[in-house]
Amino acid sequence: MNAETHDDITRQLEMIKSTGLIADYWVSWVGCNGKLDPRVCSWIVSEREIQSTREKITSLLKGLVPAENVIVKIDNHQSAQ
Repeated sequence: MNAETHDDITRQLEMIKSTGLIADYWVSWVGCNGKLDPRVCSWIVSEREIQSTREKITSLLKGLVPAENVIVKIDNHQSAQ
């Protein structure tokens, strides 16, 4: 894990969250043999926007998080309110 990259990812995600595009997020690091890549999981309220939100987040995190490691899910707690 690279602490500087982790901080850069978190800053970007906080900015994205402040715009209301996502409700929350989680950053983890995955891999093996000493090579770890960041993985981002974010939650949104509307199922209709999963693909477009994923594309926007992937674009904003380009160079920080591999596109295949950007995951967008529905926040069931938010949508139930």
